[in-house]
Amino acid sequence: YYSTACVSQFLMWTSCCIVLFHSRDSLALDSFGYVRCANLFFFSWISLGISCSILVLCFDPRYVIISTLNQRILHWLALALFLSVILVSSVQIMSEDCVHGVAHGDDSEKRYEFFWETDYLCRRTRYGAFVGAIGVALSLFVIYYKGLFADVSATSPSLLTIGETDGENNLGALNFECNAATILALLIGVGGAVITSSRGPGKSFGNLFFFSWFSFVLSLAIWFECFLAKRYSVNISSKDVSNFQATATNTSSPRFTKWALLSVFGIIEFCSAIDAAISYGEH
Repeated sequence: YYSTACVSQFLMWTSCCIVLFHSRDSLALDSFGYVRCANLFFFSWISLGISCSILVLCFDPRYVIISTLNQRILHWLALALFLSVILVSSVQIMSEDCVHGVAHGDDSEKRYEFFWETDYLCRRTRYGAFVGAIGVALSLFVIYYKGLFADVSATSPSLLTIGETDGENNLGALNFECNAATILALLIGVGGAVITSSRGPGKSFGNLFFFSWFSFVLSLAIWFECFLAKRYSVNISSKDVSNFQATATNTSSPRFTKWALLSVFGIIEFCSAIDAAISYGEH
């Protein structure tokens, strides 16, 4: 049954790409081959790539498992960097289009439409700035909070192992980290849908589009790593960290991660298709 599911999902995503990228006008591309809906374009290809990797793992179980538990501190730093880009880009758009925006022309209908579109855009831009500010502050605080529980000893000499070697004393920091990752994943997920919508500030290729979805994927990865660490926290001991890492990164983790990502991308693509159909249908 698992092999059948692997083959079926690969054929499904292949057919989806063929339909979305055909030569005539489609939801993802226009008649000139220009990208019409960035969400459909990128997530279709990314989903197809993930489905290919699942298909390979299905018939060739030999793969390398890499422990990433000690890399969470770097993931939090990267997330803070990504969210800072969203914050700066949103503030820049607000300062240029939401403060000094002026409608031109005497037609009251066009003037109303201009202000309506600008207000629609600015509300989503303000949400992007809010998510960026909250995300940067919370990410940096998580790093600081994990540092308070770090075991500064010979077994934990570097920043990469902060919060991973102090056993039961770290459960409070781990719970806080999991809660923070959950909150950020929800906020960034909603932000990605809002910012990159057909009338959002990140609808076209640019910093907001790429870093919104990069941040969302990274926040999901951090949440999953926290889930594994919390699930196997009973096996942590300050004298045997390696056994905990080997247990936490079991052989089912890579496959589970790929299936989870494929499900998330499928939901995003479905919502993007509906949004694009409604938006382009109005024109």
